[in-house]
Formats: sequence, structure tokens, C-alpha cells
Amino acid sequence: MKHLISIHILILFLSTSGCAILGSNDDPAVKSVNTKFSPPDSPYEKSNVSSADQVWQSKKTGSTIAVNSMCQKYADLSLKNLEQNILTGIENLKVIEEQDTTFDEREASRILAEGTIDGVPIRIDLLIFKKNNCTYDLAYISRPQNFTVEKPIFEKFLSNFHAP
Repeated sequence: MKHLISIHILILFLSTSGCAILGSNDDPAVKSVNTKFSPPDSPYEKSNVSSADQVWQSKKTGSTIAVNSMCQKYADLSLKNLEQNILTGIENLKVIEEQDTTFDEREASRILAEGTIDGVPIRIDLLIFKKNNCTYDLAYISRPQNFTVEKPIFEKFLSNFHAP
């Protein structure tokens, strides 16, 4: 159960890390509305453990799929800066793969990384992109030994996700 709590702590961090870096109170950040997606297939169930837009957790492995958005008219951080801020909460961070790509008709950054949260090993597949004054991070977080088991569910989730 400890690894589930640690993953929840990471999701909480991912969902709040953009707030402090995106701007001032003159232009407050809000969540995106009207995103379109199909929830992840079983064994994932919706979870209400963080301030992220949506979080689902696997009943089978404890792995997590999360969506977070921050919309702010005048914030214009690079994808690299967003990535660095999001991954700051992972201890012993090791980036395994990083690639520039296109997602939902926008430039995107996809990162595969490993590290620890509260001493618990995790692996994260993180996709970051910006669209219409919003930034989005879509994450699949798992224990390394379970990572490949449910990765296809995350890929299917990504294929059905569209930002307004």
C-alpha cells in the first residue's frame, strides 16, 4: 500500500507544480475545459486523490494515469522548462529517453524517466504540450516491474485525448 500512497504524492506534486511557475495573480491559472478523452480501460478506476484534472489508478498494479492542465493567457514557458518543473519532485531522477514530437497537432515533449518518491522506485512516461493558452501533462506512473504490463492502456488513452 505504501507505493500507492507515494504515487498519489507524485500525482499531487505533478498537478500543483505548474501553479507557482506560470504567472501572477493578475492572470490566474485555471483548468482546461472541454478536453475529450475516453477513460482508461479496466483495471483502471477513477480516483479523487489530487487536484489533477483526472486521475485513474489500476486495481491490479497500483499504476496511475493522470491528466493535468493549467490555462493562463500570458504564461509562455518552454516545454523544457515545464518538464524540469514537473520532474523536480522525483528523487534520483534518471531520464531514460526524451523526444520532441507532435501531439494533438502541437509540438510536444515526451519523457521516459525513473526515480524514487519517498524511497519507492517509479517509472514515468510523461507527455507535455501546449495548446490555446493551456499546458497539459499526461502521465503514466508505475513501479518499474509493472511498467510494461499496462503501458498499452496509456497509449490507447493518449490516442483518444484531444484538447480544445
